[in-house]
Amino acid sequence: MWSKFAFGHDPVNDDYKVVRVSELRNWHERVFEVKIYSLRTNSWKRVEHKWPKNDSPIASKPAFLNGAVHWLATKCHRSLKILIALDLATEKFWMYKTPFKLVSFLSVPDLEVLGGCLCVCVNEFMESITVWVMKEYGLASSWTRLYTIRLEAHHNCKPLAFSKNGEKVLMQQDFDNLFWYDIEEETSSEVEIVGMPEMFRTATCVGSLVLLDGDSVLDVDLEEGGLLYELWW
Repeated sequence: MWSKFAFGHDPVNDDYKVVRVSELRNWHERVFEVKIYSLRTNSWKRVEHKWPKNDSPIASKPAFLNGAVHWLATKCHRSLKILIALDLATEKFWMYKTPFKLVSFLSVPDLEVLGGCLCVCVNEFMESITVWVMKEYGLASSWTRLYTIRLEAHHNCKPLAFSKNGEKVLMQQDFDNLFWYDIEEETSSEVEIVGMPEMFRTATCVGSLVLLDGDSVLDVDLEEGGLLYELWW
């Protein structure tokens, strides 16, 4: 048995919720149990709506967007991936197709939120990274390949945020380097910050005045409030 966790805000009920997905093994059968902790009620409860596919284990970290938690999941065999979403208000699952297939065991997909859209990054180990975005939320046909970057001897690379004009993407590679990638020109320029540690993790955060223990005191445009913070090791 293993468990994976996710966290998000339910805007309909103004509640913060923790999601726990547990995989239970019963002989050769895989069964998923999903529970939600509500900050408002200070209690756990089982989600009655079933995990969409018992043959589809989680294959990415969670991503929160539009009141729902999302995961990539394996379908049938490793090369095919689906997107599973859990709406925190209705506590029901939705499932969407993805437009890519993994070409080898060295292909690693990851789920992010980029510019207010769900984003899938497919890392081909030491070769390339391809970034896909779901331009219209919930519409599988809106998946669009944003760009592909050729890599040289790098193990990991992920997008963090768009520039203000949307022409560049801030990227982190190998836990030790930040650079801007120009989508149109297909060029990159390293970001130099004095005092940076040799290794670090990054997380994109959204500025908000929503309170954990009460109503928001001011409506804010979340897309305009994007901030980037570094979490140091």
